[in-house]
Amino acid sequence: MDGSLATRKASGRRLDNLLTSPALTRCGPATRVYDCADEGRPGGLPLSGAPLAATVCTLAADHLPVFADLIVPTAVVAQTLRINDAARAEGQSGTSPLTFTLTLSSKSAGPVTVRYATANGTAQASQDYPAARGQMTFAQGQTSKTLAIAVTGDLARDGNKVLFVNLTQATGANLADAQGQGMILNDDGPVLAIGDVTLAEGHSGTRTANFRVGLSLASTSPVTVKYATANGTAQAGSDYVAKSGSLTIAAGQRVQSVGVLVRVDRVKEGSESFFVDLSGAVGGGDDWGG
Repeated sequence: MDGSLATRKASGRRLDNLLTSPALTRCGPATRVYDCADEGRPGGLPLSGAPLAATVCTLAADHLPVFADLIVPTAVVAQTLRINDAARAEGQSGTSPLTFTLTLSSKSAGPVTVRYATANGTAQASQDYPAARGQMTFAQGQTSKTLAIAVTGDLARDGNKVLFVNLTQATGANLADAQGQGMILNDDGPVLAIGDVTLAEGHSGTRTANFRVGLSLASTSPVTVKYATANGTAQAGSDYVAKSGSLTIAAGQRVQSVGVLVRVDRVKEGSESFFVDLSGAVGGGDDWGG
């Protein structure tokens, strides 16, 4: 570090060079470094950082080179504050808590405060959650606190939605992660089911057993499902006509039916049963599986 423009305040002699620890250059603007003759006196050579003490120096005549081993104060590392991301299912009614956790990197020696406020993503305040804002305070020694945002349940089949919690104006800590993302998971959707049918066999010909296939809720897009008959105590061919295929419930509708022909005979026998199985339902925004 060139000290050629600096002078000793006591003697007026010029400081040609100042050789110091590299740590000195990382300090702030308040640092003053003294040559050995001026050590302990006001003034000195303004550099950067907190005031430092010269512990070893060598005098020379006239132009004064100074070789200083400097004691660099230990830096104070500020603790950090962050908020996590969170997710939960919305539910069908009422409200459910979407819980965020705010975490300090270490225990605080004093109070830490931070302001928070919700913000819309695809989720909308007042419709999907009530907007919230306020201040949280960490008492001395605390390292975590939770913040719950109420999620409004509904029956709408509207996909997952996102909201945010933003942190600002932290005191006592630096913000390492100032935004938490909250995912509201849609758990609404129609349930597909097939009803049972009881039918008197009769004495001749055939009769039709109509199985009702229904959705618990109307879907905004068509739902298609495969069906196939299966033997129980009744046997395909002799007791009923085997059938398989697929049916589609149109968007906005809830019911379709599968008709299976039952053969009539005069044989005295007990009640018999067969099944219609559903599989491979698709549509309504989901792959239903089989």
